[in-house]
Amino acid sequence: MNDTTIIGIIGVISSLIGILIAIIIYFLQKKRKSSMVNPIIQETKDQKGNNYQQRGNGPSTYQQAKIMNIYPAKNHNQSNIKEIIKEEVIFDGYIKIKHHNFYKINFFLKKGDIVKGSYYEIADYKIDVYILDGEQYSNFSNNSNFKKIKKYLDMKKGTFYIKVPYEDMWYIVFDGTYKQIDRKVKLKIDKIFKEIER
Repeated sequence: MNDTTIIGIIGVISSLIGILIAIIIYFLQKKRKSSMVNPIIQETKDQKGNNYQQRGNGPSTYQQAKIMNIYPAKNHNQSNIKEIIKEEVIFDGYIKIKHHNFYKINFFLKKGDIVKGSYYEIADYKIDVYILDGEQYSNFSNNSNFKKIKKYLDMKKGTFYIKVPYEDMWYIVFDGTYKQIDRKVKLKIDKIFKEIER
């Protein structure tokens, strides 16, 4: 075997070793990429209050994100969920409050629902208006002590507003118990609530 043949064999072996090393490096890099945690997109606010997004290995839970004032973007399964604020008219018309009596309007509300309205007495007489939950309305109607969640006393006209603190049957009461004359009231009530659409 001459020198030329030996050099040729060494060259072939060197080429094969180089190819083998390249293959090993390729598979090691591929394995490393597959084991890495995909970075999440985090939304936060700058000092001016503007929203912006940043990438990185952020907090692993929503609670941690909340503490850090960082909120992860919604995942793919939640992208079609929309929270819509709606408003509907519950009542728009006239009511009559007989003297020594009261008039009520009631409706079931969830926590966070908002009820607002306006009223005025046609003949300029004063009226008392209460907003009560189910338990307090029961006390009121049974002439027991009751707690007024909201009250508007001795007013000829006014507006009312409440963001419901808990789910219950709620009552708006126009009280003429201690009045000597019937009252006629123009009343409008609106409900504002959130609805989830998918």
